[in-house]
Amino acid sequence: MIWLVDVMEQLGESDMAFIALGYGQVKLGDASPESMARSLMAVYNEAEYTSTNDAATGLVKLSDHTALSATIQKYSEPEALIAVKLISKQMDNLSDYQHWFALIEEQLSESGLKVDWRLNVQSMLQETLESEIVWEVLEDHEATNIPDGEYHDVNTISRTFYVPYLVSEAKVRDHLVNVQAAVHQSTVDGDYRVTLGAPLITVEY
Repeated sequence: MIWLVDVMEQLGESDMAFIALGYGQVKLGDASPESMARSLMAVYNEAEYTSTNDAATGLVKLSDHTALSATIQKYSEPEALIAVKLISKQMDNLSDYQHWFALIEEQLSESGLKVDWRLNVQSMLQETLESEIVWEVLEDHEATNIPDGEYHDVNTISRTFYVPYLVSEAKVRDHLVNVQAAVHQSTVDGDYRVTLGAPLITVEY
C-alpha cells in the first residue's frame, strides 16, 4: 500500500481514493451467512447488517472518509464466498490503515479465514503533468513493464508491471505481475485519471 501511495503522490492531485478488496472462500458448516458476518464484524459495535437467506453484509463507518464491509454469499450447501471491502473516498492517515488492516486480519484469522487482497489507489493527474510521466515515475520506482499485459483504446492505456519487492502477485499470460497502472482521459473535460492496482486493478478506471 505504501508503495502505491508513494507513486501516486508524485502523480495525482491531493484528493486520493483508496479501495482494498479481499476475496476468499469459507465453509459455513452449520453457520448462516448472517452469523458469519456478525462474527467477522463483532469488534465494531456500530456495524449495521442486512441479510437474506443466502447472503449477509456487515457495514461500519471507520472515519468520515472510510467504510468497511464484509459480505458472505452462499453458493452451495456448505460453502460461501467472502468479500471484504475497505473503501476510502479520500485517504486517511497511513497509520490508520495499518491499524484497520491489522484488526481485519485478526478477525479473519480468528474465524479461520484468509482472503486475497487487491489494493487500488486512484486520483486525477496533476494538471501540470503530461500523461506519459506516469510510466516514467513507475520505472523510477523499479517497476518493470510486462508488454503482454498492455491494453489500450481511444481514451485509456493500461499496462502491467513487476516490482521485485512487492509481495502479492498474479499471472497474466504466463507472466508474473504485481502492479497494474491505467491512465484514462475524460471525454468531458480532457483531464486524466490515474489508477494503480496491486497486483491488479479491480475498480473502474
